[in-house]
Amino acid sequence: MSDAILAGAFLGMLMASIFVGVGLIILLPYVNPKSPTIQSLANRGGNSTRFVMIVLAFYPAWVAVGAATGLILVAIERGAPGDGLGSPNLAFTAALVGFAIIVTVPLVYLLRRSAIAVAVMGLSFAGIFGWALPHFAS
Repeated sequence: MSDAILAGAFLGMLMASIFVGVGLIILLPYVNPKSPTIQSLANRGGNSTRFVMIVLAFYPAWVAVGAATGLILVAIERGAPGDGLGSPNLAFTAALVGFAIIVTVPLVYLLRRSAIAVAVMGLSFAGIFGWALPHFAS
């Protein structure tokens, strides 16, 4: 059980790194450098600390998501063991891939300018937690 939680926490840190990098690519088309808000932030100065703290907050959040996903893996392994699709637990992988699709499809629709980056984020989530977590936890 602790192996799954620990693996989920480590994979959560990996997902946080991807989230920070791809998240910036997702937001980039929506930032207008001439907007008053951006001009105000640029002129105020001293925003580096604020932005670093925001980015650093994503890491413990994704670690918590990873640890919770590890707990879900343990519960599903006890209830529905069985491998498939190259994963040690087909039910867990199918559930997380389904969850990733349910979340990603509306976001791709809403964030059309960044559709590819949103799809990459969804695929990363499904791959890291849905496929890699069962491998690392076993």
